[in-house]
Amino acid sequence: MSANHPKCRDLEIAGIPVFQIAVKAGGFFYIDEEELVDLDIEEAGERISRHCRKIANTFKKQIVGVLFNNPESPALRHGRDLYDRLVAAETQIRALETENSEAYEHINALLADNSCLHVANAEYLNRLNAVQNTRSSENQARTYSQDIQMASMQSETADDKRLFWKRWFK
Repeated sequence: MSANHPKCRDLEIAGIPVFQIAVKAGGFFYIDEEELVDLDIEEAGERISRHCRKIANTFKKQIVGVLFNNPESPALRHGRDLYDRLVAAETQIRALETENSEAYEHINALLADNSCLHVANAEYLNRLNAVQNTRSSENQARTYSQDIQMASMQSETADDKRLFWKRWFK
């Protein structure tokens, strides 16, 4: 069948590619129908089955033929557009994966910095508490010392008053 055959054109319009495979007498794909007519049904069926398996196995390995399709057909343009969009999407995915990986690395670095800051903060709090406890102890000692001094001054003042009145009333 030629590429201009109505059946080929109908298949092309439906978006189905058409393969043309040369089948010549004695060739790989050729099966002699005249020989099959002379065989009984079972033997003819067996030969056709073997021939079909042979062709199927060949197509599993390699397809040999000429593809008839208009390279500018809407189906081909649509296919190219889809392929281009797929390539663009894959490129964007790789870029986003790289960005995501960099973001995770940045987050991990920030978490490590945060942990270091928590340790430093805990050390500073311990130092602050130690300084506050030292000052509190010093303040308590100073207050105790001041209380003793005040009591002693009050005692001296009271003694002075007693001496004063003693002198008067002697």
